[in-house]
Amino acid sequence: MNAVWKRRGGIVHRLQGVWVALLIVVPGAMGGGTGEAGAGRAAAERVYQVSRQQFEADSMNAEAAWRFGKACFGWADFARDNAERASIAEQGMAACRQAIEKRSDLAQAHHFLAMNLGQLARTRRLRALPLVDEMETALKRASELDCRIEHGSPDRSLGLLYLDAPGWPLSIGDSRKAIVHLERAVQIDPDYPENRLCLLEALVRQGRLGPAQRVAREHAQALPRAKAAFEGPEWQLDWLDWDERWDRLQKRLDLVDSQQGALNK
Repeated sequence: MNAVWKRRGGIVHRLQGVWVALLIVVPGAMGGGTGEAGAGRAAAERVYQVSRQQFEADSMNAEAAWRFGKACFGWADFARDNAERASIAEQGMAACRQAIEKRSDLAQAHHFLAMNLGQLARTRRLRALPLVDEMETALKRASELDCRIEHGSPDRSLGLLYLDAPGWPLSIGDSRKAIVHLERAVQIDPDYPENRLCLLEALVRQGRLGPAQRVAREHAQALPRAKAAFEGPEWQLDWLDWDERWDRLQKRLDLVDSQQGALNK
């Protein structure tokens, strides 16, 4: 979840749960908790409150509007229940739509409209299908305007959307398109760990273990640069997520290698 899904303030952008695991990215402890998860919740709430005040003070400002939409997306990750998450997401959607009315060329407004649609989709489960087309449209437009925002999130999020949505005739799910967009996200920002991890997970999920081994080697080579580029307290939750997923993927691919070696003896 940028799914993905940010990395804003250490919030992981993968929306998990049923097929609507679109992006981007969520901390393990939602709606509270202690330690790093609790600190992440407090930080997201502070950003939300400050952004809301700035937006309300200058509601005609498109920049303030999309930034409030971004803050809503992050704060919705920590909602205590579906009703609260839906309410926060709808605030973010309204702000982003207002930004688009003022400045239709703002990639961030389209992007965070899609992200908040994803948060709303999490509350609707199978009833979320009607939201998928709007998400796809918003992400495509964001990618056209500026594919680099949020470390390639428009294409990363499109890839996860195509990967997790049901296929035709129910919805837009398409495994080929998923890989195309996830590979593009890697090209846009090859040192951002979320991009290769999402691609790697998709390849493993599809049983494409040869390409997955190649991407895993590239990820290992890029890790030192990533550790240097994305350091500091704001990235702690992200690295907890990234490291856990990377360990799991290495074990999966090592197991495949071992099994293939045994068969070749």
